[in-house]
Amino acid sequence: MDRELLITAPEVVDSEMAFYPGPWSFGHLMEEAFGKSEAPTVVLRWLEEWASGRPAAAEDPALVTARPGVTSKIIESWKRADGYQVGPLAWSPRLENAPFRLLAIVNRMDLGRVPVEEAVRPAFGPWGGGSDSDVESLMGEGRLVFCTVDAQGRPLEGGLTVIFEYGLQGTTDQHRIDWALAWHQLGEMGDLDATYRASLAKVTRLFTDRVDADANHALGNGDRPRSPVERIPRKETTQLMRVRTNDGALGKIWEFREWHPDEEGFLKPAVLAGSPGEEFFERGSKPNRMLTRWLKREVSEIRTNPDPELRELPDAFELPHSFSANGESWKTATLVAVVPDNDAEAHWDGWGLSDSEVRRTLSMQTCCGCHCGDTGSVFFHVAPRKEGEPADLSPFLRTDGSRLRIRDPATGRGFVSTAMEDRVEMFRSFLSPDLRSSEIREMQVSRRLRVH
Repeated sequence: MDRELLITAPEVVDSEMAFYPGPWSFGHLMEEAFGKSEAPTVVLRWLEEWASGRPAAAEDPALVTARPGVTSKIIESWKRADGYQVGPLAWSPRLENAPFRLLAIVNRMDLGRVPVEEAVRPAFGPWGGGSDSDVESLMGEGRLVFCTVDAQGRPLEGGLTVIFEYGLQGTTDQHRIDWALAWHQLGEMGDLDATYRASLAKVTRLFTDRVDADANHALGNGDRPRSPVERIPRKETTQLMRVRTNDGALGKIWEFREWHPDEEGFLKPAVLAGSPGEEFFERGSKPNRMLTRWLKREVSEIRTNPDPELRELPDAFELPHSFSANGESWKTATLVAVVPDNDAEAHWDGWGLSDSEVRRTLSMQTCCGCHCGDTGSVFFHVAPRKEGEPADLSPFLRTDGSRLRIRDPATGRGFVSTAMEDRVEMFRSFLSPDLRSSEIREMQVSRRLRVH
């Protein structure tokens, strides 16, 4: 688990490769995604729009709120590190001083979708992506997780993590096997030494780095077959799918946000597709009752489907954009998901909803359900850390092989969660050359039932 799926060892995340211009540094990732000369401008616009709540490219600007702590705790600190003096010259962030520390490198091949014609819906929550862009990546995702630090290198009080999420390129069963082999060879190395780190960097650069058109594939030597790393397809443009933040440091209310690269080469705020707005979490409120009634109808249609194979609940429900009743309307989609009352046991529960499996399915696809009550986590699955120490993992992502018993926050009943064991099972299956798409789908359904 800790060599191939969820890598948090200080020997890796505190190595020279995690510092600019290393391949795992914040600055390198931004330069590869947006271009070396453009990256500082992209970063500055991202931070300023996040702080002001006035993004130029927001899908719905009315859904964005200001987060002034971005200015006081990130921008001003970064300016001082750059030696910026107030004057006529505009500040251009120096990426070598970016206040972000690497926490983890994550293999999420388990998020891979079966071919589009066989896929049902994208997944959300801790085993899914939380965005409709997940259908773009049939091979799954690779992720790098950072925390934000102050001028002394300490994690910000309250904690703030930033996650870069990339689609793994590929369209065939052989591509899936090659990706699995590329990750799996890391676990066969004895130490987390320079050789391991160099091999890991070759894997991560397959999805973090763009390539030149005339250097898309390395050629094998003579008649010798190319390695899995050489066979994996590459893209000349960014493979970055989204950037997410989990923020308890920049304001009074804990919140989650998401950004997508846009056509103009910037990061734009994106709807958190699996999370309804805060008013839908107030049990018994009009929006909450509307969502509950809609959910019951959806579940009834699913469970009475003439096709037995379509009677299982989906990994997540595709929420309608809004609800209306008696002249009132509520937008379901939100660009900022908050944790009501900063409650570590926050979760979604519908008025009059007695089906705990249905409740949990919807709640787990929300940001606060996934990071709070429904997983027994306290806001972070990968927590901010001090230099030299490994990041603390939530019980939901433990890598010690122990069983986790979670208490359902709505019913009080306990059940065993096997989230990481299921990741291992699915990843191991990807190493099989005989694996069929239908078998992947069966494992995904089986996994969801165990998680819930």
